[in-house]
Amino acid sequence: MMENYSLYNSTDKNRVKQIELNLQQKQQVKTIFWQIPSILVTTLICTAAIAQEYPGCFILDEGGNRKDLTISVCRLFPEELSEQVSTSSTAAGIYQIPIKSRRGGSPVIDVTFNGNQTYEMVLDTGASSTLITQEMAKALKVIPFNKRNFTLADGKDVELGIGIVSSISAGGLTINQFNVAVAPDNKELGLLGQNFFGNYDMTIKADVVELRARSSS
Repeated sequence: MMENYSLYNSTDKNRVKQIELNLQQKQQVKTIFWQIPSILVTTLICTAAIAQEYPGCFILDEGGNRKDLTISVCRLFPEELSEQVSTSSTAAGIYQIPIKSRRGGSPVIDVTFNGNQTYEMVLDTGASSTLITQEMAKALKVIPFNKRNFTLADGKDVELGIGIVSSISAGGLTINQFNVAVAPDNKELGLLGQNFFGNYDMTIKADVVELRARSSS
């Protein structure tokens, strides 16, 4: 009677099994590797959809923190980004500031400092600088770093301290790191001067002040 012999001995069988196992592991790794780009793309797309409310180039991490990619990835510089326009604007570069009342014919408007502190101020087309009251300076923690001579509306020359606020905004127009002068003690309302609106064409209407960005041409 003929005996059947295997083509492989026990050692060879173990080697074949090990090779098959290695091939299965490599195939699993390859499958996972090819899944990574699609997962990454999906994550970036979803993040971008959430992040469009902010200007610039960035992503949001798992904790919702914004990571700025303006220079490192997008190769843009902050000054190359378009100016953020207020939702109150009817078109890009147009800002509308509601008039609350008038003082001596000049509009009284709301002006917000540092993003969260709002004060009524007189929009003074004849003032070269913005003037805040002593009370405002204390609340905003403005510490004068310099002094300048000013001529007030009554013709009196005074020396006033100059300080900086983090931001100032009205009607959606915001300027960061803004210089302000601190008024004498008897000043009741601050004055919003030309260093805020001087680069815009201004139209004072019945109930709104309209600022329009000048054409670069």
